[in-house]
Amino acid sequence: MNTVQTRSAAEVTRQLAAARVREDVASVVFHAAREWSGADHVVFAWREGGGFVPVLEEGGSAFPAVSELARWCVEHRQPLAIEDVRRDPRCATEPCREGVIRGLLMLPLCGGGGCGVVSMHWVTPHQSGLEEIEALAALTEAAALALENVRLREETERHGAWLRFTSDRLPAICWTTDVHLRFTSGVGTGLLELPVKSGRLLGKTLAEFFGTTDPDFRPIAAHRRALAGESVTYEAEWFGRAYHSRVEPLRDALGHVVGTIGVAMDITDRRRLLEQAASERSRLEAVLRQMPAGVIIAEAPSGKLVLSNDEVARIWRHPWLPAASIAEYTQYKGFHPDGRPYEPQEWPLARAVTKGELVVGEEITYQRGDGTRGVMLANAAPVRDANGRILSGVVTFWDVTLRKQTEDAHRFLAEATSLLSASLDTETTLSNVAKLAVPHIADWCAVYLVRDDGSLARVAVVHEEPQQAEALEEMLQAHPLAEEFDHGIKQVLRMGRPDLVAEVTDDLLVRAAPNEEVLRLLRACRFRSYMSVPIMLRDRPVGVITLVSSTSARVFGPADVALAEELARRVGLAIENARLYQKAQEAIRVREEFLGIASHELKTPLAALQLTLEGIKRLWQKGQCDVLLSRIEAAQQQGRRLAKLIHSLLDVSRMVAGRFTLERQEVDLTEIVKEVLDRFEGEFSAKGLKVERRLGSAVVGTWDPLQIEQVVMNLVSNAIKYGEGKPFIVAVESDDRSAFVSVQDQGIGMSEEFLRRLFRPFERGVQPGRYGGLGLGLYISRSIVEAHGGAIEVQSARGKGSTFRVRLPR
Repeated sequence: MNTVQTRSAAEVTRQLAAARVREDVASVVFHAAREWSGADHVVFAWREGGGFVPVLEEGGSAFPAVSELARWCVEHRQPLAIEDVRRDPRCATEPCREGVIRGLLMLPLCGGGGCGVVSMHWVTPHQSGLEEIEALAALTEAAALALENVRLREETERHGAWLRFTSDRLPAICWTTDVHLRFTSGVGTGLLELPVKSGRLLGKTLAEFFGTTDPDFRPIAAHRRALAGESVTYEAEWFGRAYHSRVEPLRDALGHVVGTIGVAMDITDRRRLLEQAASERSRLEAVLRQMPAGVIIAEAPSGKLVLSNDEVARIWRHPWLPAASIAEYTQYKGFHPDGRPYEPQEWPLARAVTKGELVVGEEITYQRGDGTRGVMLANAAPVRDANGRILSGVVTFWDVTLRKQTEDAHRFLAEATSLLSASLDTETTLSNVAKLAVPHIADWCAVYLVRDDGSLARVAVVHEEPQQAEALEEMLQAHPLAEEFDHGIKQVLRMGRPDLVAEVTDDLLVRAAPNEEVLRLLRACRFRSYMSVPIMLRDRPVGVITLVSSTSARVFGPADVALAEELARRVGLAIENARLYQKAQEAIRVREEFLGIASHELKTPLAALQLTLEGIKRLWQKGQCDVLLSRIEAAQQQGRRLAKLIHSLLDVSRMVAGRFTLERQEVDLTEIVKEVLDRFEGEFSAKGLKVERRLGSAVVGTWDPLQIEQVVMNLVSNAIKYGEGKPFIVAVESDDRSAFVSVQDQGIGMSEEFLRRLFRPFERGVQPGRYGGLGLGLYISRSIVEAHGGAIEVQSARGKGSTFRVRLPR
């Protein structure tokens, strides 16, 4: 995103934050999408019923033509970028294929209790870049948040109306002031007892209200302490009546004190209020029973549970368990985010009644009565008397398991996708994904892939507990695929559908085990719930992901299967991408190697042919016609060698593809080496090089003469290039089984780092830039020698020259 777009993004964020209705959000997104994308046509559409209704659009009414694409975009929650709808198979049945739309970019927008899309169209083909998609995706994410804010604002206003309705009937006085201690609000029936009515209260200062500017006057002093950040409780006489008051600092979202908030109870009629306590309790119980949240009230400081509503039993999935003290809270099982159990005194209600702590939105993992686990959000607060003494505490909580699971599933899939795209090593990637799945989805995970021969290979097994991992490995070694799981995996591979066993009973294990030893191992693994999902590649199952619950007692259901299937789908895409990438790389490698070899290796015979022709020219100019015939014959021979070399280069391409063949015949290795050296004689003379020939007698063997000649030419060329003009030695030796050719120079030599990769294609023993060549000669030489069943080795050190030695079986 460039600077202009950044400024635009900041402005868009401000506008979205200020939006109060869904249409405001639509307008901001609509214009920002048009500005950022430069699209010819933009549509903001909201999903209603089975279709999409445009909220805002520009240009013609083209949106219905892409409604099916919009449905896919919303259901998959993914951007959809199409460079040309006329060529994209996804648009084969869409009417837009025949319209004016060519390029298309569509992003989902879900928030505020509904879903929609922002669709950008171009009249010419348009390829959306990653930066463009990310910027527009950030826009739709911000818009989704704004829609949610709109929904929350509307809901808050509804609740605010209810709160105002009830607060006006509250038998107390509640008020707020600004930092200058001017009243900004005032509610409660207690205002009826005051000489100043609520309508005239707003805007007055405390001094004006009480008719005094004395800074030590208790209400004024209390409010000033509240402005300093304190919570102050006090009692005072106001206009002939006694009030118990509490004043606290009023803070903004950043925690800055922006005023005070106070509440005052008229304690003049305390006795009357006490008489009404019984009826108020009954009404409270009726309200609590109807609240859509679990509510428990406890006495202070014992923590005795005295009241709860029906929602408690529904959330915990067992009847309400009374407790006479905090110590008996152990019958409720909760866990911290790190898995540590809640101690009785750590429960929010216990902290509220013993410490007066206010707990807001504490996330607790809890164990239900049926053994499953859920997640709740808990709020707790103390209830105090007029003197600030804690009388009781109340806790409210909601089950947010489904929301938490959805958030965790999205986070898990995002991490899995990141792992799958980080490497093209399939088995390593699958092992990392299995480690990610444990313990997020299951207690252990096994991944199987179908080999090329049709057999099933286990590529990853991960267990949450090391001891159980050992038992699992022992079971898989003794009985690699237990019968019931073997049946499941085979069924998954055969049908291409998931297999779920929600409850793995002991009877199922007994039927599955072929003998007592395997049954013992199966029981040791403590299977509770099981599922397997296929890994699909082009509608063909190529593997299976098996997930098992054991120690956590988690029972798999349809939601877990759907999550596992989505994981398997992404694994299948990663496997396909890896295979396609490997095939593409192999094709590129073969092409590049062949072209490089052709370019490099044709130069040598061409150079020799050029030298011969230049020699013929000089002889002709000198009138030495008697030797022209031999030189012409040499030129013809070079031409024949060049033709054979071109043919052999085709053999090199077959070598890379694994189809290289040799044309063997009985030849003299000494004679081949001699001919090569004779061919270089002109170059030796021109450069003043001294070459010691240790050729000896004939060494006869069955080899491909053209290929062996190529090896010797490469080694001699290297000695000339890197020998720094110093003498070098070429030797031919033999024993009963092998023949040897060695080339020893006194040149620059090579370091150990280069020696380790010297014979790879395109590698050389020097840094690039100083010496020419593509680094193919030694790679070709080694391939030719190894094709003959021989070997080539090198001894070298930096600054001390190099010795290449070729061994050929006779």
